[in-house]
Parts: sequence; structure tokens; C-alpha cells
Amino acid sequence: MYINSLLNFNMFGIPFSGGSICGMHNSNETDDVAGICGRWFEVASWVPFAYQNIDELSVLSDITSLPEGPKADAISSLKERFKNLRHIYTCLFMSSKNGGSCYDPVYFHFPELEISEYNTTFIVGDAILV
Repeated sequence: MYINSLLNFNMFGIPFSGGSICGMHNSNETDDVAGICGRWFEVASWVPFAYQNIDELSVLSDITSLPEGPKADAISSLKERFKNLRHIYTCLFMSSKNGGSCYDPVYFHFPELEISEYNTTFIVGDAILV
């Protein structure tokens, strides 16, 4: 639902959107929760707003509390985000100034492709396929 909401908000003209990552209420330190949290960081590295929602009972309070595998994935994702921030922020600035969207479904740019093959990907700006 996270990616769908991002694409919908962009189609409605609201490019600055995002959500909570790793916000599991009463989360315990299992590999499943940590793996999911690492995957959330991978997705969140491409959205304009992403924040970690933590409550007082949450064990996974930040990236450093993750096990080594998910921690490496999260750190790698954040490094990738920093590499692409100029492109993302330029796109967000242009869409806020001129209208349009930054995050589009693949079929917006390539209508000849079969949609079912690309239902989990999107395009950032006009250049990056995620």
C-alpha cells in the first residue's frame, strides 16, 4: 500500500508524501520483524518523506539495533538515497513549481508495455526506474 499511496498522491498533485517505516507496535527482536524493517528502509530511500515511528515498547528503535543483514541493507539503501537526492529534490522542486508528478507508474512513460509485468516498479522523475 505504501507505493500505491505514493503514486496516487503524485497523480493528485501532491508530490511531497511518505509514511512511517518500522513502526511496529510492541515489536520484538525477531528476524522476521528485523527483515521487514530492512526492506522498509529500501523502499523508503526513494520517497520524499520517510520517518521511523517508534513507541516506548519497540525494541528496534533505529538502524543500529537491527541484526547485521538488515542493517547492511538499510545502510546501503540510505547511501543510495544520498546519491540520488539531487535528482529527487530537483524533481520535487519542478513539480511544486510547474505542476506534474515526480513518481509515476511505469505505464505513464511506456504505455506499450504489459502493465502486469511492472506493477511493483515506478519511475522517479523521468530517469530512474525503481
